[in-house]
Amino acid sequence: MIFFIFFSLFMWLGFLSYYKPNKYCFILVLSILLYPSSTSFSFMNVFEGVFFYDSIIIGVLIAHFFKIRTHEVNFRLNFDKKIILILGVYFVYFLSALYSSVQFKYLLKDLRPVILIFECYIIYKLVVIRTDSWNIKSINKLVIIVGVLSIIKLTYFQISLSHINDDFYSDNSYRYLDAGTYFCVAYLLAIFCNKFTIRLKENSAYLAIICSVICIMVANSRFIIISMVLIILLFNYKSIKKTIAYLVSACFLVSAFILYSYYSGSIRVLDAFEAEALIYQITTRYEPALNMIDSFSINEFIFGTGIGKPFYIPWFSYRDLDPYNINIDSGYFTFYCKFGFISLFVTYCFLSFFKFNNKGQSLPPLFWFMCCIFIVSATPYQIYAIGIFLGYIITLQMAEKK
Repeated sequence: MIFFIFFSLFMWLGFLSYYKPNKYCFILVLSILLYPSSTSFSFMNVFEGVFFYDSIIIGVLIAHFFKIRTHEVNFRLNFDKKIILILGVYFVYFLSALYSSVQFKYLLKDLRPVILIFECYIIYKLVVIRTDSWNIKSINKLVIIVGVLSIIKLTYFQISLSHINDDFYSDNSYRYLDAGTYFCVAYLLAIFCNKFTIRLKENSAYLAIICSVICIMVANSRFIIISMVLIILLFNYKSIKKTIAYLVSACFLVSAFILYSYYSGSIRVLDAFEAEALIYQITTRYEPALNMIDSFSINEFIFGTGIGKPFYIPWFSYRDLDPYNINIDSGYFTFYCKFGFISLFVTYCFLSFFKFNNKGQSLPPLFWFMCCIFIVSATPYQIYAIGIFLGYIITLQMAEKK
């Protein structure tokens, strides 16, 4: 019931954002980031593979085609070539899946990455670039709200654990990660990386940076911290002063992260300091994919198993969950198992979203950040992935207006 109420509200918000982007675009983005998009709140943000924000596109497209029909606009959508190509690849594999014995629920979930790309591109083309409301003040305000709310959502999550009968969430009650987390990552990379430097003209920027760091710390993700720090250092290596300053800051950040993990009882993070435990974590993460690859035919080595075929993850059974899942904790392995060597093209198309409209500059920091994250996460399948995409297209707007 909760899902359908907010699903309808987001569709209406998408409709309004198209008609009055200057008034509603900020509200739209803020609503997406504030709504609990963590997997711990799946009862209110996903239903049978449909995400709560999918309805936004319905509202936007209805408004767009209505205006075209009434001749109020004279432009149509022009899709990037890579988006058209990846849609073509998925269409071919989708047709192949229809003639196989895959279950529809897995097939729908396997379309999530291409649905995400399509949705974000539509939001960018029909809403974000049609508004003048984005500036340093507005995005700082947005980040501050997201950072503060991350603590509130973590607190609410911990309180609601008494109603959630799941050992996994009970063991991870110290962390909260959703779309707002990835949005804050995009903001920090935009602030501190050379090519998209946004000058700290506003005092609110310093508070926004602090709130972003808090939001990321609350997520308690080792790889997000490591990847973000690494990218910032690589993009500033030519400046000795910046490199030293960021190295010192990185030391404080990592130390704070370790202390937070220690006092919150994050065994997952603390075990990473022991070689045996770390090897076990890595093996467990990739084992479902390696088992699948081990049984591949020659044809599957080249073209993959196709979309709609899930991985068998036996340890899901302790949570009374379906032991079959459409992805594992690695974008590279997930795409390879589904597309074979074509996964090189598919992966590049997803990552290249973070360099469209880049005007010939070197690859932006988010491109390299996602290259790192794909090692341990099949991010395009996750409901909170929209945060990193929104972060890119909005900070891109700021970079163009600075």
